[in-house]
Amino acid sequence: MSRQLGRRKKRGDRKRTAPLRPDQIGDVAELRRALRESESRYRRLLDAVTHYAYAVHFENGEAVLTQHGAGAASVTGYLPTELDSDPFLWIEMVHPEDRDTVLEHARRVLGDDVDPIEHRIMHRDGSTRWVRSTIIRHVESGNLVRYDGILEDITHRRRIEQALRDNELQLLAAQKIQEHLLPTEAPRPAGYDIGAALYPAEFAAGDYYDYLTLGDNGLALVIGDVTGHGFASALIMSLTQMLMRLLAEAHDDVPQVLRNANSVLSRATDEYHFVTLFFGRLDPVRQELVFSSAGHPPGYVLDREGSVKQMLESTSHPLGMFPDIAFPSADPVPLTPGDTVVLVTDGIEEARNAQFEHFGRQRLVEIVRRHRDQPAEQIAKILCRSAREFAGRLTPEDDTTVVVVRVLD
Repeated sequence: MSRQLGRRKKRGDRKRTAPLRPDQIGDVAELRRALRESESRYRRLLDAVTHYAYAVHFENGEAVLTQHGAGAASVTGYLPTELDSDPFLWIEMVHPEDRDTVLEHARRVLGDDVDPIEHRIMHRDGSTRWVRSTIIRHVESGNLVRYDGILEDITHRRRIEQALRDNELQLLAAQKIQEHLLPTEAPRPAGYDIGAALYPAEFAAGDYYDYLTLGDNGLALVIGDVTGHGFASALIMSLTQMLMRLLAEAHDDVPQVLRNANSVLSRATDEYHFVTLFFGRLDPVRQELVFSSAGHPPGYVLDREGSVKQMLESTSHPLGMFPDIAFPSADPVPLTPGDTVVLVTDGIEEARNAQFEHFGRQRLVEIVRRHRDQPAEQIAKILCRSAREFAGRLTPEDDTTVVVVRVLD
């Protein structure tokens, strides 16, 4: 009994924790919240680690110790302790197709400095990761005593690079397809010299030109431009080009061809894309040009002396803008020996230099006048190059396209 009392007394002698006051309860809660936030930030920081540092120590040319940094878990999925316990894990996690390269790299490290290499590893979660391995050697008295390595996770960068390569391949394919769709050579009707040039601002152009055989075996000259440039515009222009070829085979009436093309494009394009297009029917026998222009920049007819004989103005709205409109033809344009017909897209006249000055109509006419005795294709190329040289830009703002028809003596 006395022992029990003694034990009770001893228990009563123990210091008891005083209950928390109301103001202290709030302080503890704040402390716990701060600790949780700190732990959360640490986890986020650990997840963001993309570098894993390690060090390999040597004695008498043999590796005796490897130290693994905390970043190993983030980069490889394996803890430093797991890498310590399995001396072969570092190579087993390397992608099978890259192991020989990594082993050769490791062998060369023993004798000389090496450049960083990039290779794949199999992350613990089963995913394939790309890493960049950089090694710095430490030599004392001619002997390798340690090297420090950094394994950097570059998966995101490699995926971006692959996406860019895939995108470039798609653009190159689009460019090749578009080049294949353009005429390989100009028609050569008796008494006429015809030529053209097209220079895209990017991989593929929103401009195009074509020579078409109409239903009655007449010859049509077409030049067009989709709003903007680049891949989306190139797709619409390819659609337009195929439409014009199909419709020209079925119809010999210029306004009808454009009406049918507009009907399709109005349904196939959005409000931000439309097509300006010049469609001209050249009659070598009557020596005249009948045309409809769907919102396209003016064309020019220069006489033998190089003076502007007539402007070929637009006759309607661009294709794809309004579903139910007409595309009337202008009055026939008579052509005489010595005349030069010049059709352009807006990338010519609207080319701008560093002072925001446009190439303009006057320069266009002057260049054609100066070179009017040269072959049609050469005139077209000179005009395109002149507009680009005037702009003086590494990357042109717009595609440039020119079609030239010379009426021979």
